[in-house]
Amino acid sequence: MKRILSSILVIGVLLLSACGAPTTAPPAEAPLTPPSSTTDPNAEEAEIQETVKSFWDTFGTHSYAYSLKFIAVENEVETLNTLSLLYDTLIDVTRIENVDSISISGLRATAVVALNTQVTGQVLTVRTPLVKQDDEWKIVLEEVTLISETFMPADVKVTAAQICSDYETNRVAAAVKYEGRKLVEVEGEVLSIKRSDFGDISQLMLGDSKIRHVDCFFRGRDKSQVPIGDTVTVRGFVQDGLIYPSSGEIQILMGGCSLVK
Repeated sequence: MKRILSSILVIGVLLLSACGAPTTAPPAEAPLTPPSSTTDPNAEEAEIQETVKSFWDTFGTHSYAYSLKFIAVENEVETLNTLSLLYDTLIDVTRIENVDSISISGLRATAVVALNTQVTGQVLTVRTPLVKQDDEWKIVLEEVTLISETFMPADVKVTAAQICSDYETNRVAAAVKYEGRKLVEVEGEVLSIKRSDFGDISQLMLGDSKIRHVDCFFRGRDKSQVPIGDTVTVRGFVQDGLIYPSSGEIQILMGGCSLVK
């Protein structure tokens, strides 16, 4: 195990050096104050994991590569232990399975990973403790920097009318075809549009009528002008298909959406 981790460490340093990432240790950070002993550790741990899950567990229509900067704080911390801890944290807590490289410099740990997710902005800074053990150490996610972005090909392309028809004909078969982590592109006429307080698109309704429609919920920033009646293509992930027998309405729900431009 130590030999594997050491190899990962060496590879990570080489990769980061090639990318121009600093390998010298920055000024030492002040140790984090341990949580109060009166705090319910189970409740706090659950809150931490839920925060991390909501941060990472998101659908995206692009493939992103990030540089993740961590601070590891422990009494007399050892590089190998920190590396192992960071790797286990990435796998178990954030569910990132494809860690490309990890390197340690002083009390800072940098990991380069490839994952499918969507983060608003080029750099996101948070101060969230990922894991802890007996209040002796913490790893803190300090900064996430976007390195590259790749457009992901769609798994399924369909019109709004067709996907509504598929759910009406056989809901179970349609769920198998469209739902899950399948990237779906839907083309249809814009029936309505909702925007956030900042002017970004939050929801588009596509279809041939308000009885048979696809509701597309957006995550990223997009201030595109989309006139009602225009035909557009939206990519995202089908979450559910709802059928209302009394009214005959068919509503397809999609999340993590973005416009195909």
